[in-house]
Amino acid sequence: MSSLPAMADEYVANRIIVSVNDQIITEYDLNERMQIVMSRYKQAGQEPGRGELEAIRKKLLDSMIQEMLFAQEVEKYGITVDEDAVQAEVDRLKERSNLDDAAFKEQLAREGLDMNALQEQIRSNMKKQRLLGGMVSRKVLVTDSETREAYEARKQEYFTGGGVHLAIIMVPDNVSADEVMRKINDGELSFEEAVLQYSDGPGVESGGDIGEMSWSSLDDDWRAALRGMEVDDIKGPVEINGAPVIIRLLGNSKGTYVPFEEVKDSIYTELLKEKREKVYDEYLKGLKEKAVIRYMD
Repeated sequence: MSSLPAMADEYVANRIIVSVNDQIITEYDLNERMQIVMSRYKQAGQEPGRGELEAIRKKLLDSMIQEMLFAQEVEKYGITVDEDAVQAEVDRLKERSNLDDAAFKEQLAREGLDMNALQEQIRSNMKKQRLLGGMVSRKVLVTDSETREAYEARKQEYFTGGGVHLAIIMVPDNVSADEVMRKINDGELSFEEAVLQYSDGPGVESGGDIGEMSWSSLDDDWRAALRGMEVDDIKGPVEINGAPVIIRLLGNSKGTYVPFEEVKDSIYTELLKEKREKVYDEYLKGLKEKAVIRYMD
């Protein structure tokens, strides 16, 4: 009878929690991954709460299912990697850690790993990358015209220098902004006089002058309002962040756009990453849809 508790513990540890096609993930497999994560929390002096632990377990299980799907594809296509490349990656990690062999192994042990487990992780990742290189990367193409279109669509992001010098009248709710503008246009009040009489915004003592602002700092409301204005023009009322404003343009420096040739490589890289992520998500979704995945209660 004394062996019954041990048998019960073994049953729980070996309980199947998910089957992926013809392979299984047990409670023991998941707990091993959890131990690695928990050791990292411990090293950082942290302790996750119950809700966070559940989220970690779910994320780890999802990751294990994905790994199993990729491993099955790797086996299906007979993908292999050179063992010298695996060892070279181990050596690179060791060098980057600035640890000798003994200290490096101790660090692995604290993370719940040994050298064989590390090599297997690296081997699996390399096989996965080769698989994705064939199934994902070869389907991704970024053309010159797409790069140019992205530049034009985001051109304001590449604007440098330049800005505007503004004076404003922020008209209070109990005053008609149209009436204030009429008085300015008819010459009944100068802009500065209208500021003193009506504005409840900044710069009242300096004729509504709010200083210079760079074009890159202006939001869409300001850019739309300033479009087409020349120096000394007065415009309004316009709606800025839901409030009526009368604007006087005191100065305007145009600035320049960073040339396409200077940013095309970074745009290309960004578009390539976006496309790869999209194709990767579609590929993974297809693997899951084709697979028989059963969660055991």
